[in-house]
Amino acid sequence: MKKLSIYLLMMLAAMLLLVACGGAEEVAETDTLVEADTSASADAPAESDAEMAHEAGEADLAAVKAYAVDHAHQMKAGTEAFRAGAETYHALITHVQNEHPDENPYEHLWNDHPDEMRELVEQMREDWFTASQHYELIEGIVAGVPTLAYFDGWIDAGPPGADDPEEAIAWQLVLADGTVLESPGNFFHDLTEPALYGTIDEYVGLAVDIDGDGNVELGEVLPEAEILLASAQGLDMATAQMVEAVEAWEPTLEDAFMALVTMIPTMNEYFEQWKLSSYIAGNDFEEAAFIAVSRLFDINGILTGLDVTYDKVRPVVGGVDADLDTQIDTGFDDLVGYVGDLYAQEQEGVTFAPEEADAFGTEAQDKATALAALVAQAAAKANIDLAAEMEGWEPDSPPVMKAVAPEPAGFAGSEEAMEESMDDPGVLVIYSGRKDSLVQPIIDQFAEATGIEVEVRYGKTAEMAGVLLEEGANSPADVFYAQDPGGLGAIQDAGMLATLPDSILSQVPARFASDSGEWVGVSGRARVIAYNTDAITDPATELPQDMWGFTEPEWNGRIGWPPTNGSFQAMVTAMRAVWGEEKTTEWLLGIQANNPIVYPKNTPTVAAVAAGEVDVGFVNHYYLYRFISEEGEGFQARNYFLPGGGPGSLIMVSGAGILNTAPNAENAQKFIEFLLTPEAQAYFSGETFEYPVVEGVETIVETPLSELDAQAIGIPLADLADLAGTQDLLIELGIIE
Repeated sequence: MKKLSIYLLMMLAAMLLLVACGGAEEVAETDTLVEADTSASADAPAESDAEMAHEAGEADLAAVKAYAVDHAHQMKAGTEAFRAGAETYHALITHVQNEHPDENPYEHLWNDHPDEMRELVEQMREDWFTASQHYELIEGIVAGVPTLAYFDGWIDAGPPGADDPEEAIAWQLVLADGTVLESPGNFFHDLTEPALYGTIDEYVGLAVDIDGDGNVELGEVLPEAEILLASAQGLDMATAQMVEAVEAWEPTLEDAFMALVTMIPTMNEYFEQWKLSSYIAGNDFEEAAFIAVSRLFDINGILTGLDVTYDKVRPVVGGVDADLDTQIDTGFDDLVGYVGDLYAQEQEGVTFAPEEADAFGTEAQDKATALAALVAQAAAKANIDLAAEMEGWEPDSPPVMKAVAPEPAGFAGSEEAMEESMDDPGVLVIYSGRKDSLVQPIIDQFAEATGIEVEVRYGKTAEMAGVLLEEGANSPADVFYAQDPGGLGAIQDAGMLATLPDSILSQVPARFASDSGEWVGVSGRARVIAYNTDAITDPATELPQDMWGFTEPEWNGRIGWPPTNGSFQAMVTAMRAVWGEEKTTEWLLGIQANNPIVYPKNTPTVAAVAAGEVDVGFVNHYYLYRFISEEGEGFQARNYFLPGGGPGSLIMVSGAGILNTAPNAENAQKFIEFLLTPEAQAYFSGETFEYPVVEGVETIVETPLSELDAQAIGIPLADLADLAGTQDLLIELGIIE
């Protein structure tokens, strides 16, 4: 197996030969490199490598490793969640095959449970993207360090044996039905992504209208269950091995500079993949990967990891040649900015022709080649021997990944499963509009503490409210746990919630519960302005006092917002309740006139703010703290709580209520009581970074909820129930579809 591609090895060899044969003085004669420092006396005694390194300054290699370990673990969390989804999906397909052997299982499930299948596929895609995103942030390190490079070929970069037998990694993927795939390529782009998005015909179970717009378009499929299961399990197992290797890795200067020299000059390859993908070629794409996200997004991630690496070894370069260090730093800024600008244009809806992609790739490659040459020169000046680092690790024998099929199972919401739950009054059935990654841990704590068996059906709050309204008195649900008051209000207005006892309602301030006592808030979140700390240095004077200030022309092109997000729509609902339809429409049109960048939800909005794509974003407060917990205090975004009040200062709660038809009302009450215990409130504060609603529980957020009350809008949460009216308005204005 080749550790690095032939192209990369040729580039590295050429650079090393240039430095070794010509010396620093000859290298300095080129236009792109700095002048060599020849001031040292020829008669001076030769310095040892250790002395040279000491004078050059100390590299923070521990920080490079910490960065890699952190993102490797976050990637593993994504692959674990993706694997769990794939196993659930496979169990559903197998269940239908066993129960209805004469039917197409994909058609059966889609016809009977379209909402549940759509939610499951979308969640798997989200978990896959989480894993992919964190891998891209360390790919430059993993692929560039010889002892780790094997994992890049296996997980993200290696071609299938059928396409490129010379470069392909020899390994086997054994499906649960016994089918063996020989050298099937890499997990991310040859297996899991084509399965999730249907770019390889054999990996498609059924083409369906996933997004619900009435059309079946590229990427809208139910995956073939066998390949999805095997590839998801294999990706998770391969990631586990990579995490172990990264944790055991003892980084050296040679590792860091090898990663920089080999991974920077790869722009031509990346831009060629971009050109052949659906982002440029549309439905005529030749590149089956990069459907889920643009290749430009991946390039940004790779360059970010390399930029972090150089930042930690800069003292070594600065110690031997400060001018060279400055040139390298400037080169990174130029290359990262160039790719970032193209990605921003693409996100704004700009489409590029193939010939433009070629031109962009050539320019990016020129920048990258010059930058890599500078880094190679720096390595030579610092006496870093890259040639000694060429040997890498590979397994003693080709790995075999064998899928393990889970037990067949129906939907938690299917007729059979729900009938079983109704027959057993001890099983607590929760309909959750909150994501499983946020609340399943606290639900598990409840089950462990009480011994009560719990079944949870997950979906978006609006979807779960719709299911409850459709099921009516026949619903098997005991508890509705919603992300926002709007969903709870809809169920309350339908007369489906029971009145909660005072022992529950008295634990929270009255403003965080239903006026009629039919639901109670369990955790809070505030609407804030996330701002980039480079662009905004004094938020108190540079940011508006209220949401109207962002309609001023000075904010043109500087705003990010997620208009399809439920919390954003709750804020607009508050605007309608406070300002009325006319003023809310005026505000929305004012923001539209400032050309805001649209993001799908809060997380990418905050990420875009920190990356400098936009200066501000309209989000919930807690997303920032998740990033800081992962990235550290250097994360370049912070929250601003609008002092002028109004809907931009809205405080919302996630809440829960008990269905008045609950088969297990006693355990439902125990569950809501548990959510208000100090232990559960501490979980919301420390793990999901929300505000506890019970007094006396410490919050890690710098602005206590009690202080926000003075500037937050005092709208009754029940007034946020009309989400449908808000969505109609956003559609009417062309903000959402």
